[in-house]
Amino acid sequence: MVTVEQVASTIKKFKPCALSFVQAEVVTGGSNPAKEIFEIAKEFDLITVTDSVSAVGGEALLVDEWGVDFAVIGAQKALAGPNGVSAVSISPRGWEFLESNEKAPRNSILSLLDLKPSLGGAAAKRVAPNIPTLEARALILALTRIEEEGLQQVIRRHERAAASAVAGIKVLGLEPWQKDSRHYSTLTTTVRISGKQDLQIEQPIGIVAPGDGELFGHLLRINHFGTNADRQSVEEAISTFALLLKQDPDQAIQAVRLAWGE
Repeated sequence: MVTVEQVASTIKKFKPCALSFVQAEVVTGGSNPAKEIFEIAKEFDLITVTDSVSAVGGEALLVDEWGVDFAVIGAQKALAGPNGVSAVSISPRGWEFLESNEKAPRNSILSLLDLKPSLGGAAAKRVAPNIPTLEARALILALTRIEEEGLQQVIRRHERAAASAVAGIKVLGLEPWQKDSRHYSTLTTTVRISGKQDLQIEQPIGIVAPGDGELFGHLLRINHFGTNADRQSVEEAISTFALLLKQDPDQAIQAVRLAWGE
């Protein structure tokens, strides 16, 4: 995760034409200050690209207001949708940027330009081939549920899940992997476990999962995103930690409920 100051100093040093970053991710439970980073990009007139696959639905993503030229999103995390489908939001300036590249692929499944909507409402030159029917139906269902609940409420539910999880682990004497609370993700809470043998698990237990790759044995993840962004799921995760640590979970559960606000 980066700070706004780091982004600004790097831009001044290397003078790029574009800025690309990950908004939030689940592996380390980290989140970047997206709005502030886009404000810096505006100052330097940079093309902006964000990987918001995990963040969308769990954090705000105001593509027009923030001046996001390319935002890549997915359905399988906070949106509680299926794997295998993705989308990209492209600003008018983003389309101009693509059109300025004479070597951009055309008449190809790799060509975004061939999918560009016509101003007159005419059909695009191409449509995405082999649309996965089952995944598309699952995506429609997921988006319908979000519309019914309200996007702001969905985001708020993720925020409460993250705050509750952090409150619970701290009562158990544990600390988040992310040291700066400004970088806590609303998708996952990652718990520092280095040296704690009781917390060395091989397989997921509910929404508590071991670290991936080099992070295995160093952290555990509480995956409170999508349908698991609720108080019950967080309470069960905190109870799992208490059980592994051979502690009474009651005080930690009370902290979860207090942070949740109910």
